[in-house]
Amino acid sequence: MRARLTAAVAIMQAISLGLSIPVLNSVLGAKMELFPSSYLWACFGFLILASGVTRKSWGIYFGSAIEVVVLLVSLRFTELLILNVIFAGLWAWAVWIGTKIDRDRAQFEG
Repeated sequence: MRARLTAAVAIMQAISLGLSIPVLNSVLGAKMELFPSSYLWACFGFLILASGVTRKSWGIYFGSAIEVVVLLVSLRFTELLILNVIFAGLWAWAVWIGTKIDRDRAQFEG
């Protein structure tokens, strides 16, 4: 269950980030030239990758590292930072509750 929940959070964050990058480009314009949007697009790609590898043993650690990177990249933009802090909280919740569900399910079955 942990893999499913974290994958869902990562893909939803990737979608919201991907939709917000063009808006930031059009609203901020010259300010985006100082901080290229390529970093944000890279975070978008890594979030999609993180949603795909959550079933691996190292996938949760990779996703958590990507969450930290996305937070650091979004420090430049307050609106984006607020959104990514919410998604980081959802990621932490998904890891916690998913682990708890997996543990309870294993105890019930075994």
